[in-house]
Amino acid sequence: LFRSPNFAMSNRLPRRSLLAAVVAAVSAVPVCLFLAAARTGRGFVAPRPLLRPQRGTACPAGRGCVLRTAEGDGSDGSDVLDGPRWLPELDSSVKQVEPSGKEGTKEMPLFPLGATPYMPYTEHGLNIFEPRYRELYDHILFSGSRRFAVAAADPETGRFAEVAAVFYLDDLQEVSEKTDDQIKYVCQHSVIGRVRIKQILNPSSWFDRSTYLRVEVEPLEDTDDEEDYSELEGEVMSSLGQLIGLYAELNQPGLTPSVLDRFNATRAKQGGLWSLGELWVNFLTARARSKQMKFEEQVQKIVQTYVEQNSAELEAKGTGRFKFEDLPVSIRAEIDSLQQQFREEVSGLIRQQTKFGQSLMEIDSHGGRLQLLKATLTQEFRRLIAQKSLQAALGDLSVS
Repeated sequence: LFRSPNFAMSNRLPRRSLLAAVVAAVSAVPVCLFLAAARTGRGFVAPRPLLRPQRGTACPAGRGCVLRTAEGDGSDGSDVLDGPRWLPELDSSVKQVEPSGKEGTKEMPLFPLGATPYMPYTEHGLNIFEPRYRELYDHILFSGSRRFAVAAADPETGRFAEVAAVFYLDDLQEVSEKTDDQIKYVCQHSVIGRVRIKQILNPSSWFDRSTYLRVEVEPLEDTDDEEDYSELEGEVMSSLGQLIGLYAELNQPGLTPSVLDRFNATRAKQGGLWSLGELWVNFLTARARSKQMKFEEQVQKIVQTYVEQNSAELEAKGTGRFKFEDLPVSIRAEIDSLQQQFREEVSGLIRQQTKFGQSLMEIDSHGGRLQLLKATLTQEFRRLIAQKSLQAALGDLSVS
């Protein structure tokens, strides 16, 4: 589904003891990778602020999430999303909050899982090892509900999303003996719907880790099930096809033509719009990982050149005591500059990923989600066109 990046993998680094020692010292420097927080995959990473907060106005719930700009009516992709809604920061001093008891609300366990939302009708596996989440699974098994809410966390502030996915436990294996109790359960889940979190009922538990969080929620359903959006669905797929063609033309990592055969923009549970949304979120993750690999390769080339040019001095000093601070100031400055560039590029991708994915989750209409995806594809197409124009201009300069 994704075109591969055109650069070498990091395992091509020569395996020499001296070079390995210097690389190990460089690797010990905090690089602040955002990818684990973007999608935890298996297990759990506690949400935490990764970037400086840049709070903006929260997006109204439902169809109103897609806003018009002054420059257009939205048909050209000029729609702008003003960001998803996040719950207030948790108060560690509040132990218990009474449920409102309002009609249509109910209590559910909450399992926060990183910064990336999980889309309806997708499937996910988790390894459960932390005591409070072992307790959560025991609860949903004994109660027979087999359901819990999964909320994304804002990568900038750590606050939980207002709209969460509902995980249904399809299969559970007890693996304590096989893993020496490092992992309790290996679980498979289906995402069966969405809920809007009204309030967190035991905020202090997040901080003392005494038990899992409990939330009061209400279901979030679409409001336009009878509407026909076949024309808009076709426009989305046309935009996607144009974008895929441009990736190939520019020989850039991107989506492949097979996407057009496997996905569509309909309401279908498998291969429909929700699947396209999941694909786009995963694509942004793949782009971030590509940048990480490129960053690691660049750092290794710098280190390799330094070692080759100073091997005698380094051998005399001994490899066991080498630290990052022992590198020349110019080398450290070069690595620091690459690290800063990497952080800026990847943090931008993670912001895009969270904003798009969570906004898609919040919109309560198929038509609204189509508008969002079309606008997102149009923005990406414009980014590539601008890049193509820049490459052409640089090519003309080199010829002249």
